Amino acid sequence: MSEKMEIISNSTKFSYCKIEGMSLLDFPELADCGISACGEAEQGTPYQMLRAGGSEKQHTTLWFMLEGTMTFMTGKWTFEAPPGSLMIQDSAMDRNCVMESGVFRHVFLTLPGVSHTPGVIPAQYTGEIRALLKMLRRERFSQNRDTHRPQLLAELLNGYVRQELSREENPFLLDNAVKLIESDIRRPWTTSTLAEKLKLSPSGLYLKCMKHFGFPPKTLVAKLKFQRAQSLLFHTNMKLNEIAREIGYGNAYAFSKAFRKQTGMPPGAVRKK
Repeated sequence: MSEKMEIISNSTKFSYCKIEGMSLLDFPELADCGISACGEAEQGTPYQMLRAGGSEKQHTTLWFMLEGTMTFMTGKWTFEAPPGSLMIQDSAMDRNCVMESGVFRHVFLTLPGVSHTPGVIPAQYTGEIRALLKMLRRERFSQNRDTHRPQLLAELLNGYVRQELSREENPFLLDNAVKLIESDIRRPWTTSTLAEKLKLSPSGLYLKCMKHFGFPPKTLVAKLKFQRAQSLLFHTNMKLNEIAREIGYGNAYAFSKAFRKQTGMPPGAVRKK
């Protein structure tokens, strides 16, 4: 359980709830695709869901946001999940989901026994997933239920879900990496220390940075440090040794050497320009 949230017990609060859901009891075919429950829900606000990490069997919950903007807090991170986004929740981590007003409508899916990086990303296939769920619901109440059609629909549903989750470049997660570095720009960030703060493995962070930015985490750190230095050179009268300390360098000489290597120009030339 994370130190920041300290959720003691699980609870969910809302004024009303309408759910059109399905489980393995309705369609055993869902189990073959790694889905234990799915459907569409509408809930009244104020809404709050608290879940303590590790208090449930391991699973990932997906919310495809249709109406309302959810504030999603997990570990040390806070996300906003607007309509059109996909919220990814991991049962191993504390979760606090809050919506103060309006209507909360979403498509939900539960994937048992798996773990995914929690966060919020733009959803690409909400329309296709909703359409497949509606077709599955029709099959549930059909008098002429085809024995093969539910399996086909479940496989199509699983395909769209896996495509959503296969997009490794999570812009929200990497945006948090940038904010984290900028908030403590003096710190000698390494791939390991940055990955630890983001709750990723060093290799996972490296791959995400390479795929999204085209360079490794250490280059991201350097770029952000020297962007701050350039801003200080342009907009302040700070001395070089003061700017060096501001971005985590011990002296003006080390800073000037690294700055020229990174930008191709010495700090003095940038200030004159």
